[in-house]
Amino acid sequence: MKRTGCWAIVLLVLLILILLWLLRNCRGEGGGGEPHTVVFVSSERYDGNFGGGQRVLGHLEADARCQQLAEAANLDGTFKAWISGRVDTGAGPLPHGVVDRFTQSSEPYRLVGGTQVADDWADLTDGSLDHAIDRTETGAAIEGETRVWTNTTTDARAWDNSRQCSPGPNPDVPGISTWSCGAPSWTPGDCRFESGKFGQATSTTSSWTGTSTSNTACDNQFRLYCFEQ
Repeated sequence: MKRTGCWAIVLLVLLILILLWLLRNCRGEGGGGEPHTVVFVSSERYDGNFGGGQRVLGHLEADARCQQLAEAANLDGTFKAWISGRVDTGAGPLPHGVVDRFTQSSEPYRLVGGTQVADDWADLTDGSLDHAIDRTETGAAIEGETRVWTNTTTDARAWDNSRQCSPGPNPDVPGISTWSCGAPSWTPGDCRFESGKFGQATSTTSSWTGTSTSNTACDNQFRLYCFEQ
């Protein structure tokens, strides 16, 4: 009878552990069983072409980096980078911004691990965050460099920046201006003469995605914000 009771306790403990594991790994993001949208800051850093070499792909290259990191960390779903194209004065109502590319979630935005960043899209884009986007795709806290390429305002639109890391229209997506450093023949040295907007991964104020003065040369190696779609 005692042995039966011990086995029952062992099985109960195992069941509890399995349930905790399932909750922790629900949708692959490591926290919270209810529906939500995962966001992380990249563990890797990239230059103004996001490691794309001479190819001028802009935000598509950044999106690919986010997707690669998510898959390597066993996160399910599609991930895109919080990157907007360049706004050319007088270009008209072309869809340059994150707001034009992203699914605008009605669910909470949460870090890997479950910490809530914003209640929903409206809260995400109101100028402040509930918590900084300071955890990587594995749930680890970032170390060292905290700057993140964005060129995106708090309301998810593109900064109007005449010296942006962008030579013009994206050849892969008609009507979308690319973010990239220089012409197809660019070299890292060329990137010093073009600049890009960046945010701070440790911030919960508007500077999380950038300010009017957060501009620096495109040959720097910064991170990316990655959002589940």
